[in-house]
Amino acid sequence: MIKIMIVGLPEAWSVWHFSNLLFLRSAKKICDRCVSFLFAVIFAFVFVAPLASLHASELMLSMPLDYQVIQRASDGKAAVHIAGTLSEKIMNDSVIEARLMVGASETAWQKLDANIEGRSFRAQRIDVAGGWHRLEVRVSQVGQETLHAVVEHVGIGEVFVVAGQSNSANHGEEKCTSQTGRVASFDGLTWQIANDPQPGASGNGGSFIPFFGDAVVETCDLPVGIVACGIGATSIREWLPKGSTFPNPPTIESRIEKLDSGQWASKGDAYAMFIKRIKPFGVHGFRAVLWHQGESDANQQDPTRTLSGNLYREYLEKLIRDSRRDIGWEAPWFVAQVSYHVPGDEASPDIRSAQASLWKDGIALEGPDSDAMKGDLRERGGQGVHFSAKGLREHGAQWAEKIVPWVKLQGRTQISPTSLWQDYDPDKGDFKEEIIKQEMQNGIFHRDSYVSAYVLGEEIRVYCRYSVKAGATKAPGLIVVHGWMGSPNTDRKFVDDGWAVMAHDYCGKTGDRQHFTKYPDALRHGNMDAKVAGPVRSKTLDGEFITDPKQTSDYLWYAIQRRVLSYLEQQKEVDRTRLGATGYSYGGTLMWNLATDPRVKAVVAYFGIGYNDYYRDQQVWLYNVPYLEPAKSPGEEIILASIAPEAHVPFITAATLFLNGSNDHHGGHERGLESFKNFPRDVPWSFAIQVRGHHDTDKIEQNTKFWLEKHVLGKDHTWPEHPQSEIRLDADGVPELVVTPASPDTVRTVEIFYALKNPVSFSRSWRDTPSVRQGPHWIGKMPVLNIDDYVFGYANITDDTTIVRSTDFNAAIPAKLGSAKATGKPFDKNSDQ
Repeated sequence: MIKIMIVGLPEAWSVWHFSNLLFLRSAKKICDRCVSFLFAVIFAFVFVAPLASLHASELMLSMPLDYQVIQRASDGKAAVHIAGTLSEKIMNDSVIEARLMVGASETAWQKLDANIEGRSFRAQRIDVAGGWHRLEVRVSQVGQETLHAVVEHVGIGEVFVVAGQSNSANHGEEKCTSQTGRVASFDGLTWQIANDPQPGASGNGGSFIPFFGDAVVETCDLPVGIVACGIGATSIREWLPKGSTFPNPPTIESRIEKLDSGQWASKGDAYAMFIKRIKPFGVHGFRAVLWHQGESDANQQDPTRTLSGNLYREYLEKLIRDSRRDIGWEAPWFVAQVSYHVPGDEASPDIRSAQASLWKDGIALEGPDSDAMKGDLRERGGQGVHFSAKGLREHGAQWAEKIVPWVKLQGRTQISPTSLWQDYDPDKGDFKEEIIKQEMQNGIFHRDSYVSAYVLGEEIRVYCRYSVKAGATKAPGLIVVHGWMGSPNTDRKFVDDGWAVMAHDYCGKTGDRQHFTKYPDALRHGNMDAKVAGPVRSKTLDGEFITDPKQTSDYLWYAIQRRVLSYLEQQKEVDRTRLGATGYSYGGTLMWNLATDPRVKAVVAYFGIGYNDYYRDQQVWLYNVPYLEPAKSPGEEIILASIAPEAHVPFITAATLFLNGSNDHHGGHERGLESFKNFPRDVPWSFAIQVRGHHDTDKIEQNTKFWLEKHVLGKDHTWPEHPQSEIRLDADGVPELVVTPASPDTVRTVEIFYALKNPVSFSRSWRDTPSVRQGPHWIGKMPVLNIDDYVFGYANITDDTTIVRSTDFNAAIPAKLGSAKATGKPFDKNSDQ
């Protein structure tokens, strides 16, 4: 008898007794053909099927998408994030790598620091230069490739959002195609070559977009991405956020509604779509918005539907400012001159003046004058409002004439935070450790030492202090960063809890301190004390504007803390896979850079969050009336793009907790919270704001321990989801804050606070107001003195674990919410303090 065993298969399937088959043959119960058939079935089932299953595993990439165009930074590069799914789990020792190809040239395989959860993975970003690339990703085990995936077209170039009405959408007389094949459009889910009709915009005809995109491609030699959002026949009134009111309706009423007061209001559908389409691109995720709209507000056949120029200006400015606020950054807008209808009705001076006023006041940039496009540039032989094929080509060329010179200027000074640090290796060079003192006290080992950090070709001697429990092994590591003009101190409560804690000095020489970080003369601006050197921010010590972010003091301080993190990793007691950091005051400011270091699992930033440079220095408060932004100096442009904490937010990888006081001077309450709109989607974040707090957080301090234990130690603490909140009017016209916690049943308390009018965050007088529960909501009344002034509100929610989570900062002008009433009384701050 012959017995065959197929290794790796269940016994029932892996063993075949040939005697059974021979018996059947000899008994003549089946014919030769049947025997052959049976052999074939057995072979296919036993041998072929298992082999096929071995190759059934798949690697599917969900990021980047084919034909996706990613906005380059001003250094010409972009961060490409790689994510995907595996059809089955891979082994722990598997390696995920990627490489890029441009034509026949290719880069070396680059190992990715991938975060794998189940069958999904998300890898670290890789910085890529401009152009079209072919991305390959592979999974290997023991040097053998097991899985492979390819994205054939990944573009690093220029991305533009196009919005407005029909001439920004697909209503041209003829459909057009991209001749370069390097212009791609995004519909919200997929990318494709930008041939008309453009996905995401209304209409089924032609657009100027292929011609515009090709012109940019040919001039800049870069791919172009388009996000088309235009909606035919829309008034500016229809583009306003939900609830925005106006005295008279546009010609088409489908996107508006009439209120009982006789006013009209936007339903907000177009605005919601617009924000939904562009917000996922993140901060600086596209180059600019191209706005082409005005026909449906100018010279309507029914004069009662025409919008005045003053109101057009007000509403378009609101659209620009509100959208910037909701996407979390000051996206540039180009506004065209648009009011043409047909021959004889070729312009509205009122609307044109309103559009031009936005350029003059620095709110928008100048777009083309499409009213000047007449005759055979219009459809139906010059009789229509839409463009002919010739007109679409000309329209695209005119947009390119406005955009291209401006785009070329954008690359001169700005460097993204990731590009700034790509060549810095915090592990490079000998530490040259010099121990100043070490001792054992009450079971705690303490050591003071100097180590070397190598920055910009110079050696800095960094003063460090280290504390850990005697005999500790595999202890989680914690970096503690002091505040302005402070000195290093390890946080004893964390040492007692089993952490290995390291603090360092970055203040430098000041007063009569015996030990401090020693900067060489070439980097003397690392010393904070103005009597020694004084810090460099937008200007050098000589008073000239900086031309490189590496000239700033913050660059030195960022580099030092990364080097100290490497030093902490080397301590024998430390588990280098569990590292966290806390920063207090200016140390909190520095945390936002450290949070981009993939070695750090979680950070807690106290007070420091950015928005000091330019915004606080120039008193550009978010709710100034009127809101104006003075021109930024060249040095401020560099700081805001590369050094400021808010510039780092889109690149953060560490779970980030922010603790602040509502009246602290760092960046302002509301400005600071804007950063949380720009976090990467998969990075946890939370914030809590102590009411009437300046530089104190004693009522919310408990959050820190929970946060670090959850995200560094992996403890199963339940962290409440972010609550919802909004300001509305009650039935009597009194403003109220409505707070909706994510898990109402676990809520212990909801405290609601409000303030009036004052745009300066650190000098506001916050009032307490009782919160009343109504189902899943808590509501607090906010009576005001003047319905035309801002009212501000937020809430602190404490759950059963004592974790405190604050709502968003809410602001509204009651008169714009409806029939508001002023029922407030003058504020006696002593009664509420």
